[in-house]
Amino acid sequence: MSKDSRLRWPSAEMITAASAVAVGVAALFVSADQARAAREQARLMEKTIQASTWPAVQVEVSTLLFEDSAEISYTVRNAGVGPAIIHGLRVAGSDGDMPNMNALVALAPRALAALQPEMRRATVTNSVLSPDRESKIMRAGWEFEVPLTADQTTAFEETFRVFRSLDVTVCYCSVQEQCWVTDEQAGLPQDVDNC
Repeated sequence: MSKDSRLRWPSAEMITAASAVAVGVAALFVSADQARAAREQARLMEKTIQASTWPAVQVEVSTLLFEDSAEISYTVRNAGVGPAIIHGLRVAGSDGDMPNMNALVALAPRALAALQPEMRRATVTNSVLSPDRESKIMRAGWEFEVPLTADQTTAFEETFRVFRSLDVTVCYCSVQEQCWVTDEQAGLPQDVDNC
């Protein structure tokens, strides 16, 4: 058997070099997987932070009619877990925006004209509404010394129907600068870029 036909074993340097290449390739794959896992963890952490600071503003209308009083009110409530920064509030009817409480009361039928309501309005625009807090933004209340006539009772029921049909829209943001618009009619908030 000749010297050239014998099986040659690789030298120690070749084995070391091949091992270094294999370790390097394995390290590259491990590093890439760790980077992917770190990005996923950062994304989940961001979602967790957003969820832990998510406000959920709700608009509620309340109408009450008793023998000696009546009330119509709108309340904004934060049912979320984070504070809501309220940037805008809009009340609109079929004829457009309602600039003030007098415009709202003017929607009442003539049978109620003699009954002057006590009106209150709170400003919530550019304010912070904490979780589980609410603010009565508009209220019209009537006190009666004599029982209502049948026409007045019917007029209040019609007024309540009109007030329930108004669109009260609130634009608000979280402390993470995510913004939403919600109203009493739609229910769930809609994402918006800003208020």
